[in-house]
This record gives sequence, structure tokens and C-alpha cells, in this order.
Amino acid sequence: MPESKRDDNTLLLVALVLALSRDDYDYDPFLYTLAERILRRDSLHDPDLQELLEWLLGRRFHRRQGFETRYNNLMPERARPRAKEPISGEYKAWIEFFQGFQEKVETRIKTLEDRVDGVENERRSVLERLDELAAETTEIGYGLHEFIWQLSTGANIEQTKTIRYVPLRLFLGDPIPDEKTRQDIVSAVEQLFAPLGFERSYELADESGSWWKKLLLRTRDFFTSSDVQRRLRTAEEAIEAHYLDKPQAEANHLQAGAAAQLIAALGTTPNACIQVGTLLLVKATTPDGQSAVITRTLTKDELRRIEENQAMLKRPEQVLEWLQTACHGQKRLPSG
Repeated sequence: MPESKRDDNTLLLVALVLALSRDDYDYDPFLYTLAERILRRDSLHDPDLQELLEWLLGRRFHRRQGFETRYNNLMPERARPRAKEPISGEYKAWIEFFQGFQEKVETRIKTLEDRVDGVENERRSVLERLDELAAETTEIGYGLHEFIWQLSTGANIEQTKTIRYVPLRLFLGDPIPDEKTRQDIVSAVEQLFAPLGFERSYELADESGSWWKKLLLRTRDFFTSSDVQRRLRTAEEAIEAHYLDKPQAEANHLQAGAAAQLIAALGTTPNACIQVGTLLLVKATTPDGQSAVITRTLTKDELRRIEENQAMLKRPEQVLEWLQTACHGQKRLPSG
């Protein structure tokens, strides 16, 4: 090859290599034209230069959308990829090993990423709940101090309209129902009182020994003590209406449905006590397999005795016997 042509080829190759080293893809049309001039020169027959040029162009154009087809059309037969030699069994085994290893690594990385996302979602949920609890604590703290102030002024607390809190206590005897049934019972109680203006405020962890659960309901609006008692009595009437098959006009439709759901959820539970403020519902089963359910509003004296000894709620059979006869003065409240 004459020196002039060799020098021309060298200059063109150097220009192309320098241009390919730039990150600015606006030069791609220029590079395409430059590469076309080089590859169309008959004087370029060096296989090594062709292979280098092919690698440079492929590295650049194969990663750019719209240039891959132009690149393939650009490459003459002598500069297109040569047929690869068959891979020997040893190298093929190594390639398959590394490919499988890469897939396993990628799968594990994806699993770890999913777990990290799950932990992050749980962290956000916990932070949101902490913010809610902080707001509730502030509100309760204000209500408590306001209540103390009202006491100091000699105000009639029973007639004062304020946010009221009512304890919800549940005892389910052995055999303990499954978790779904327990949640259905709690949900039915809450749905029974939701139309009456009550909502959940706090929930304590389950206690061992059969199933003993404590929650705290609060009113959504300002109620007097009499307002609360009337609503508890309405819930009692809804349960009675279900047992006595009264027309639903005598009980709110939502309450009637919740009462039916509560009784149905207690169907597989032989012994249970549910207290919501002054309202007490007891289900007990006698040794001969006969079960009975009684609900009633407690008097002040009965409520005081239960508050002094809440453990008595863990003995539904005795509580049921007392409720059936207490109005006649024949029985005393059972001891815990």
C-alpha cells in the first residue's frame, strides 16, 4: 500500500477513535459518516484494524437507539463479525456455571430488595401509627386535665357534656375460638356500638388464660352520662330484639344486624362474658349441654362490685346464675 494511502487511513482511524471517546452523542451522525468513509476504502485490508474498528463502532452504535440498523448496513462483509469458533466443552461448562450463578445472585438480590421494601413499608406504617398515638395521647391528656378542672369547680360531672370513655372487656372460655372467630366477636361488638356514636380508642394485648381481652371505646361527640346510658340501653334492646324476634322497626337496622352477627359469632363458644360499660352479656353452658344467653344493664351497686373484682367475668356460669336470680335478692355476686 502506498504511504500516502496508509497515512490517510491512519489519520482517519485516529480521528474516529478520538471522536468515539467523547460522551456527547450529538456527534453520532458525524461518526457514522466518518466510519463509512473508512470502511468503504479498498486500501483497508488489515484484519486486526477491521476487528478494532468493528469493536469501536459496535460499542458505540449498538447502545444507541436508531443506529443499530444503520451500523449493520454499514459494515462490509470483510468487517462484519466473523463466525465464532465452537466453544470447547470445558469452556462451555464454565459459561453455563457463571450464567446460572448470575441468575441465582440476581434472584437473591431481588428477594432482598423486596424484603427491604417490606421493612420500609412497615417502618412507615409504624411511624404513622406513632403519630396517631401521639395525637390521641395529647387529646386524652387535655381531656383529663379538663376533667380535673371541672371537678375542682364543683361542676356536675354527670351532666357535663364531654368525651366519654367506656371499657370493653371480653372473656371467652375454653375451648378458645380461632383467631378469626375472636376478631369477628370484637368486630360485631364495635359495629353494634358504632351507630350509637362510639369508636375504638385503645386496645390492650391479649391476656393468657382462656381469652381475656380489654379495649376502650370513646364517644365521637360530647355526651352526658345519661346520653351514654341511653345508648347502652339501645344496644341491649337490639340484642333482646334478636332473641325475641321483634320487628326491626323497634331496633336500628345496623344495630340489629350487628346483634345478629355477635350472637352468631358466639355460637361455637360455650362460655363468654362481654361487658361494655354498664351493659353485660353472658353466655354459659350447663353440664348437660344446655346454653343460655342473658344481657342486662347493671345497677350502680352491681357495676361497682364488678369494677372492684373484674376477675369474676372469667366465671360466666356463676355470673349467669347470679343474673337470673339477682333481681329477686336470692344470689350475691360471685367472687373472682
